[in-house]
Amino acid sequence: MKLIVLTAPSGAGKTTIAHRVMDAVPGLQFSISATTRPPREGEQDGVDYFFLSEGEFESRVARAEFIEHATVHDHRYGTLRATVQDAMQAGKSVLMDIDVQGARQLREVLEHAASDDILRRGFVDIFIAPPSLDAL
Repeated sequence: MKLIVLTAPSGAGKTTIAHRVMDAVPGLQFSISATTRPPREGEQDGVDYFFLSEGEFESRVARAEFIEHATVHDHRYGTLRATVQDAMQAGKSVLMDIDVQGARQLREVLEHAASDDILRRGFVDIFIAPPSLDAL
């Protein structure tokens, strides 16, 4: 099982690529992030995001339950280790679409993980670089 991480600067097209990969690869699971922002119209907890209170998010950070997390526009976002790990243990590969800061954190977490850690063993790191600043 693979943990495929797509990373790019904002506006480089990683989300478009992620959607195309999800459409093209049967059985691939998209990683659902947790956030402290309120749900937008039509969003469902556990489908679009895991919506957490600020206190619950901070408690999970303190318990090292996130493999990456960041504050963006006054809201917290992060990926819970258990959701990715559970999917991989169930035989699924997981696709993550995260920012550069989150990918850096994830690399650091996995660098210190045990060599037999399922996330570390399956980690594939893909950086999408725009052809130029003008193109970006």
